[in-house]
Amino acid sequence: MYTDLLRYYVSSARAKGGIPILITPLQRRAFDQNNQLVHTHGAYPEAVRVVADSLSVPLIDLTKISTSLYETWGVRESKNAFVQYPKNSFPGQENALEDNTHFNDFGAHEIALCVIQEIKKLELDLKSHLKSLPPYSPNKPHHIAQWTLPMSPRFEATKPDGN
Repeated sequence: MYTDLLRYYVSSARAKGGIPILITPLQRRAFDQNNQLVHTHGAYPEAVRVVADSLSVPLIDLTKISTSLYETWGVRESKNAFVQYPKNSFPGQENALEDNTHFNDFGAHEIALCVIQEIKKLELDLKSHLKSLPPYSPNKPHHIAQWTLPMSPRFEATKPDGN
């Protein structure tokens, strides 16, 4: 049973000196005819909430947070956060990619900001290890046109050997 496994992971982490944090699953991008998100995870999010409450484990409710985020963006704009690319966007890509579960770089960045904001809001010890960032709200998310992927500090201007 799922809750038994969660309890086991929490007790095992605590037994080894760990500080567990439970996180509910991310919402999938599944809108109905009325442009409302359909909950696709069944009883799993609530099971995480119940275990977190019963064991006094901090909870990041990413199901609720990501629901708010996607609904704020809406049906059309939320596609920009997922692996949604027309065919021939990439060399050798013969079919459109229409994944409503997995994020592209922009979507992963927005979800990471949601998690960081919750860590700060919950005053978790983990907060001291985070870089200072401006406040973020899933009710006022970034737009993809305002986002760029920063250059990696490992970037090198010289072409590597090979082809």
